[in-house]
Amino acid sequence: MKTILFIAVSLVASATTVIAQSSVVETRIGSVGAYAGGGLSLHSAAFSSLPGVPSCCPEYTGGSGSGLLFGIDGALPLSSSLDLSIRVGYQSSSVTMESGESVTIRQGNGTGTATFNHTLETVVSSFVLEPAVEWRFGSLVLLGGLRFGLASSGTFDQQERLSGTNEYTYTDGRLVNNARSGALSDVAGVTLGAVLGLRYHVHVSQTLDLMPEVAFAPTFTDNIANTTWTTSMLRAGIGIRYVIFSRQRETSPLTPR
Repeated sequence: MKTILFIAVSLVASATTVIAQSSVVETRIGSVGAYAGGGLSLHSAAFSSLPGVPSCCPEYTGGSGSGLLFGIDGALPLSSSLDLSIRVGYQSSSVTMESGESVTIRQGNGTGTATFNHTLETVVSSFVLEPAVEWRFGSLVLLGGLRFGLASSGTFDQQERLSGTNEYTYTDGRLVNNARSGALSDVAGVTLGAVLGLRYHVHVSQTLDLMPEVAFAPTFTDNIANTTWTTSMLRAGIGIRYVIFSRQRETSPLTPR
């Protein structure tokens, strides 16, 4: 009888033995990478001369040129669809601004008209800091944030000449007047702007993403103190990010064997 009871208890215990199954759960905790690009720099201006630089130009109103940028960036997830990203990099933009001025000149014993063509070529460079929020819709990302330009510097090259002819000269025989070049003075130490754009994540591997993007970066403050001149950029580029995961072993509920 005791033998039969022992066998029965053993069978019941064996039937109710349980095991725990475990799996590894990966959670994205951030990413780091680099980016580079270029684009169209858009300059809006309303000034006649640079600080401390002689000029006879009635007014420069702006123009368009080219720009480039590169740097490093990273992102921290705030939720499954929202990231906080920060970019630190270098940006440079160039432009040639022109202004025509119709003037009366002496022509033989009479007078005539000619056009003074005022030309100003500039290059403005700065370090940039861009904190932004990224809204993720699958692989597509909508981004928006602020843009700070830091420790800006620049160069310029200006001249004016009678347009379209070498027949007439200035009073001392020169073809070019007010030719000046050098470093820009009174450059703003900090500029403030925004950045709005679209980015697409191409998953090269589980931990590596390529990110083509387009963005518009308007600027709200002037490049030079007391001079109405802002620079915005319509840009395109590509980035690469290494995605960092945390791995945690998670145990499932107990199940009968």
